Amino acid sequence: MGSKRGYFFKKKLTLFAFVLPGAAFMTIMIIFPIISNIIMSFKNVDLMNFATGDSHFVGLKIYQKICRTEVTWIAVKNTLVFTLWCLVFQFPIGFLMALFFGQDFKGAGPLRAVNVVAWMIPMVAVAGVFKYMFNSDIGIMNRILMGLHLIQKPVEWLGNGDVAIVENPWN
Repeated sequence: MGSKRGYFFKKKLTLFAFVLPGAAFMTIMIIFPIISNIIMSFKNVDLMNFATGDSHFVGLKIYQKICRTEVTWIAVKNTLVFTLWCLVFQFPIGFLMALFFGQDFKGAGPLRAVNVVAWMIPMVAVAGVFKYMFNSDIGIMNRILMGLHLIQKPVEWLGNGDVAIVENPWN
């Protein structure tokens, strides 16, 4: 019985080890800035005292000032209307398209291919921009790095196997 318990503990520990880097990234890149901004929202922070941290606590005064302006309520109304329209139209259309493209029928393959083109076009455009940026002859990356005197001659980013570039990691 003890070996079974040890197996499940080891399995959970392995799963935890896989989740830990993502959780750490989320904490550092998302949760920490949100908490930091919430704390800053109760202080009188401007460009002069932001770096030094000499801002003083003002409590809810900033929120009271924001709530008294007409622009705030116009923005809230516009946000709610936009969100409502998105929910009313985009969600059902996307859901119905998913149901439609999930069916097997004559011509489903070409229709799915046409649908995927909408996802491919932005990636192709970004790849073209990256190809131009990292071009060894006319690319802006080499010009910037040479202008900062970080490199002496242009780097062949795309033609050299020793140079690794992670392109478009969000897709």
